Amino acid sequence: MLPQYAGVALITNAGNALGLAVMRGFIEAGCTRIIVSTNSLDSLRRLKAAIEELALSADMIHGVQHNTEGDEGWENMVRAASDVFGDIDYYVNCSELTPALASPKPTLDLEPSVFSAALRDTSRELWLCCRAQLRQCTSQLAGRKARTIVNIIPYGNFGTHPGHPVLAASSYGRIGMTKTFAKDHLGSGIRINAVCHALTRSQADDAPVLREHAEATGRLITEAEVAKAVLFLAGDGSSGMAGVAMPVDGGWSLVHN
Repeated sequence: MLPQYAGVALITNAGNALGLAVMRGFIEAGCTRIIVSTNSLDSLRRLKAAIEELALSADMIHGVQHNTEGDEGWENMVRAASDVFGDIDYYVNCSELTPALASPKPTLDLEPSVFSAALRDTSRELWLCCRAQLRQCTSQLAGRKARTIVNIIPYGNFGTHPGHPVLAASSYGRIGMTKTFAKDHLGSGIRINAVCHALTRSQADDAPVLREHAEATGRLITEAEVAKAVLFLAGDGSSGMAGVAMPVDGGWSLVHN
């Protein structure tokens, strides 16, 4: 049985199947104060519809929209989130498997502008997001329990596919940043870890080449399986873990290393 999560959770980029699975995981684990953020009105509407479907109180889950244009969007969102329930205990950062990451494009066929845009939309956004969250964490640590940040990073640094230099750069880079964040805050009461998943069922139709590779393990990962790993790293059960990149891939990394 999962431990109870009595604090406040913030789930970013939550307007997709993976974000909804993490939200449900926190609810099932006993978390009653959750903020979910997304960068589009359509995603925010999906979140609100899911909340209504679960018949949850608006006092329990609060949705906010964040603006990814400019450098201050994440800072503003985290401040707005902390205004809802006060101090935040669990931060979970979901990420999309964007077309630039999912589609094979060998280096000789890859335009520099595509490479730069993909890293801007993934690595740079995660850095800005974590910077804002770490600032909030350090401002509220005095006399309080530990805070946790969990970054969900597709594929992470456990293997590669041919023709996917953008996916490799984005995933390996975000894992490196996560480990650096963790090292910078060792002993501070802030723990930062990552969950690295292979292709999930909801992503499979949009990534046929990656699906072919993923099915070499005999199955696709479910969003609920990823969410369980996230909940573990966010909670007290992982209190001795920092800077960890946890694979949830059904053995994909054994096949593709």
